[in-house]
Amino acid sequence: NSDVGYLGPGTRANSSIGRAVSLCVINMGWMDFSIDGGMMGQPSRYCNVIFCENEDYSPWEPFHVSQGFKPEDSTVMLGEVTHIDGDWPFEITRMPSSVWTYGFKADLDRLAVRAVGHSPSLEFVAKGMHDIHRLSINDSNAKMLISSRTYLLVLYPGQARELAAAGYTRESLAGYVGDYNRFPWDELSSELQESLLEVAKKGEIPGLSVEDCRPGGTVPVFDSSRLGILVSGPLNGQTIGMTYSGASGLMQGAAAKPRKTPFYLKKITGVALTKAGR
Repeated sequence: NSDVGYLGPGTRANSSIGRAVSLCVINMGWMDFSIDGGMMGQPSRYCNVIFCENEDYSPWEPFHVSQGFKPEDSTVMLGEVTHIDGDWPFEITRMPSSVWTYGFKADLDRLAVRAVGHSPSLEFVAKGMHDIHRLSINDSNAKMLISSRTYLLVLYPGQARELAAAGYTRESLAGYVGDYNRFPWDELSSELQESLLEVAKKGEIPGLSVEDCRPGGTVPVFDSSRLGILVSGPLNGQTIGMTYSGASGLMQGAAAKPRKTPFYLKKITGVALTKAGR
């Protein structure tokens, strides 16, 4: 289900698939339930967070096509969602919806604020901030600091169409988010400046150029290649955002062959009697 109530209960494939995965985790030995169950558990672990794109209402190509797959391919994306913006009642007004709007520009900035995050790692280190709840990070590795966050924006179709009508593509929207809240070059330590310059020379961060790495310049605090933009829900719906760990993350071990994308997508076949499923 990719329309009304796509994260809700009922006789729909989304919750059925999610519940089946949870039962496999418990009963097939993939994880020790005495640990996985937690102190009190949480509703999202009951059937996970399962949904599909609303391709019929989306103004852009499907997300899997933007990741190099063919339009006719059937794909699944897996990942760990550690937080959802715009989902819980006290957070719902933090993201745009068809019920309330703060205006086109303000809604756009709200997306950027949530995607970039509060106190991005580069800014956090540059300002010498402290938070006991943050994982220990390498404070001189500029690429790791900028690329430490992966985020999924799940736009409701009405907002996606509004953005498309204003000339935004999925790529240019990601670029807007990547350029949001850029940090002054002059406020970085010499070690970070040196590290950033090397990253800029290699072209490893979108929106970061050698020309930015000079007095008076600004640098991005978020790697826009780690922003996934999907479209789901009814035409008049609610946009949500997900802090996401997919193919790589701070709490994962080193991979023998690191993936080029932070999104773990896989083509699947033989699961349905459809052209794509075969």
